[in-house]
Amino acid sequence: MKIHYSHSSTVEKAITFIEKKQNKDGGWGYWPGHDSYTEPTGLCLIALKFAKSTNGLMKGLEYLKRCQLDSGEIGINKEDKEGNWMSYAALIAFHDLEISKEQEHLKKWILSFYDGYENTPSHIVESMYQEFRYDVTIDGWPWFGNTSSWIEPTSLFIIALIHSGVDPQNKRIRSGIKFLLNRTNKNGGWNYGNPFAKNTYLDAYPLPTAVALAAMGVMGYTGEEPVVERAIKFLERCIEEEMSNASLAWSLLAFKNFRTAQEKAEKIAISLKRQQLSDGSFRRNLFETALSYLALSSFKFDSTAKTSKTG
Repeated sequence: MKIHYSHSSTVEKAITFIEKKQNKDGGWGYWPGHDSYTEPTGLCLIALKFAKSTNGLMKGLEYLKRCQLDSGEIGINKEDKEGNWMSYAALIAFHDLEISKEQEHLKKWILSFYDGYENTPSHIVESMYQEFRYDVTIDGWPWFGNTSSWIEPTSLFIIALIHSGVDPQNKRIRSGIKFLLNRTNKNGGWNYGNPFAKNTYLDAYPLPTAVALAAMGVMGYTGEEPVVERAIKFLERCIEEEMSNASLAWSLLAFKNFRTAQEKAEKIAISLKRQQLSDGSFRRNLFETALSYLALSSFKFDSTAKTSKTG
């Protein structure tokens, strides 16, 4: 059964909103008139490219290029002198706009971007496991350098790297998936970081679960895989409650990869579409508007990898 999420002109109004709210420096902020940042700029460029709009495209691309340091890394904006998680959005934008030099430079940096737990002493590894029930030696990705790895940045980098053509069997990506599998929650889905603390299993949350599920999808996992099946069921339960635009959009993007989730995807699409305002935006937030547009369109992150069970 082919699912039609929504291709109405009202959804296309999101692109008009993005075009009108571009900053003079070429980037986009999270909110109209606010300072430009890498993540909303990257997502707005991806949305414009997918919509085949050239309005502001090159100007936005030049902003992202100015954000890139000589080392290849990209931070939160052009003033930031240290790379971090926001570079995932720049990598996807560079790839979709076919900017090979900057893309390859950034890709190499992301693959070398580790958390702060390298060479952790064995007694620390054991104590962390006892307190949080996860293996600190598995490399994911942190929000910022020399800090802990978390579910969302790890998932976002997996998505961006595979989307930009990195082999799913790359050691870094396989470690990232192993990290996600090591941190699943008891009730299905993912928390923001650890599944357990102070003798208590922590609850899963919609946003990290949706982004992690999207990463599992681009890696080629299917809806029949137990970890995926539990995450889909968790998000299905969340739809009955209030979910953020970002959670709905990432859930929809994730569900597109799974045959078993198609009917549920339609339900998410209806919930998300209801959040669009008359000006075409979603909460007047440019990041949410671009992400929601992509989710409600036929956009799909590449999912050409074979199932890769890593632990």
